Amino acid sequence: MTQPARLALAAIILLLLPIGVLGPHILVALGIAGALALVIDPFVRARFGALLRGPLAKTLALLFAWAAVTTIWAPHPAPSLLLVFQVAGIMVTGGLIAAGAECADKDARRIAVIAFGLAAPLFLLLIGSELLDGGFFARLTRGWPQGFTFNPVIYDRAAAIAAIASWPIAFVLWQRFRPRAAILFMLLTAAFLFQLEMAAARLAFATGAAVFALSYWLPRFTRRTMFAVMFIGILIVPPVLVASGAGHELPLLAKDLPADANSIKHRFLIGQFVLTKIGERPLTGFGFDSSRAIPGGHKPAIEGQPVLPLHPHNGILQVWLELGLPGAIIAAVIVMFVLRRLSAFEPRGPTAMASATFAAFVTIAVISFGIWQNWWLMLAWIAAALTVLAAKTRPKPT
Repeated sequence: MTQPARLALAAIILLLLPIGVLGPHILVALGIAGALALVIDPFVRARFGALLRGPLAKTLALLFAWAAVTTIWAPHPAPSLLLVFQVAGIMVTGGLIAAGAECADKDARRIAVIAFGLAAPLFLLLIGSELLDGGFFARLTRGWPQGFTFNPVIYDRAAAIAAIASWPIAFVLWQRFRPRAAILFMLLTAAFLFQLEMAAARLAFATGAAVFALSYWLPRFTRRTMFAVMFIGILIVPPVLVASGAGHELPLLAKDLPADANSIKHRFLIGQFVLTKIGERPLTGFGFDSSRAIPGGHKPAIEGQPVLPLHPHNGILQVWLELGLPGAIIAAVIVMFVLRRLSAFEPRGPTAMASATFAAFVTIAVISFGIWQNWWLMLAWIAAALTVLAAKTRPKPT
């Protein structure tokens, strides 16, 4: 492996969390820069070529092809088709990063360990200083005026990145530094997540912890459970909810929630609306990236917010709404391939770490961001690369 490729992997590891704090929109640029440095390496190109010939890449290509077809009946065909190509570009970029992680040699892994070790304190110092001084660096990098009203909600994406990426980072700290360093990092990360506004990140972190424990002590049971949960959650639950009309009960549940739970109430109203619309076009969907223009979606739901904002805040429902049954089937196959890859890691530590990372990502994907956001898709690939690199880390000789 060439030295630029090794340094590119280390830079991605080192800068992921700080970029989440300072400007998550830069994450795509980080991925592209890393991929450009990696593509010049012949070993990375060879591994990337092998990945392109594999079943996961072919299934992703099928997803893009179907997404492109659905733009024909999307509300805004041209922008939707453009986004298909953008997402495909993100997949190629992310695939190069994943290929680089898979063919990392001994020197690359050594440099990666150093980057992992530096990433933890750098993130903690940065997010801590931001919360203490009211977002000083965020003001600089995002161009906000000096007198803007500070709100921790600006770090929602940083919280999501931390909830996901903390697992491979902590694993490397445990393996190569000291267990107490890993424990301290996770405790401080959890403390910061509770200081931030994003409840989804806290839930993802807790879900990752539960899955890590289960996967470590009951690997076979956890693996089978994850396969079943994802299969049922993608292909069975949405059509059952649509056919049974259970979505109409969501507004009634929302009424019983406390007065200060407007965010959850809004999610329930979004779910009811989206399930109704899925029932109108279960086979074809409304077209790729159509969520922002679904008929009736702009009607006010709660506190003036539309009944369907830019996306349903649930990746599974978004796939059903936009791509219909074919898209849901393809998405389920992709997830099954990913889960099968998780089972290829070594038992105990590496498998538990990879499963926790996956669980944290899925948790946020089904309750928060839109599934086609470029930075979110890039994060998925970078998290996969970090997981692969961390799994290759061996305990420090005693």
